[in-house]
Amino acid sequence: MESHNTMQVILLVVLGLCGYLALLKYVHDHAENRSSFPMLAVILLLIYGAICGGLVMVLSRMGSMEFTFMGLMMLGAVLAVLAMIVYIMKYFRNIRKTWLAMLVMYVLVVGYLTIFNRKGQQDTSIIAGFPSILEALETGTVAPLNHMLLNLVLFIPVGFLIPMLYPRRLNDLLLVVAAGAALSVSIESIQLLLRLGQCDVEDIVANTLGSLLGLVCYRMYRRFFQSDEDLEDEDEEDE
Repeated sequence: MESHNTMQVILLVVLGLCGYLALLKYVHDHAENRSSFPMLAVILLLIYGAICGGLVMVLSRMGSMEFTFMGLMMLGAVLAVLAMIVYIMKYFRNIRKTWLAMLVMYVLVVGYLTIFNRKGQQDTSIIAGFPSILEALETGTVAPLNHMLLNLVLFIPVGFLIPMLYPRRLNDLLLVVAAGAALSVSIESIQLLLRLGQCDVEDIVANTLGSLLGLVCYRMYRRFFQSDEDLEDEDEEDE
């Protein structure tokens, strides 16, 4: 039970951090005076922390830690979807429609594989720690890591497709990593809420690393497979 609650707290911290990074990114992009940004970041952290702490206290009084965890997970998922919709609507003219269609198709495929293609289970839980890594170290084989590797590969398109939507604004390390982590946490929380599988911290770590690897692939693609003329044309389209 103690490890169960500990993992819930860890996942809540991950989700909260993703939300703060997204808020910080938005404020940074719209700040008129960049020199005062460090102080503004501290003030935002205090306000954001107070709001999140208040939500945790309210939800914890309404039910168990499990209720608090599920409530904040779903709230984070809804806010992430709303933020994405607002951003797409705001920069719809600049966003590449072909890549947007590919991202939507990718999300639908991931949703089918991780949620809609699963059957309900009577017993679901939050798996704490990194049992696959520990088993691989104990046995000296990589077979226990297959599940993590599949989750890593599954999220590589996140890190590649997001910056392809709008290279000038979305080619950002923190944004891509936060998006990958938020999407993974949302999927894990939905699986837990609907009793479709285990909520595994290893999956979240692997998914987030996959998003980071996808961003690396995107930057390598721009560096080695796009000419200077193509890059200049992209900048002109963004303007």
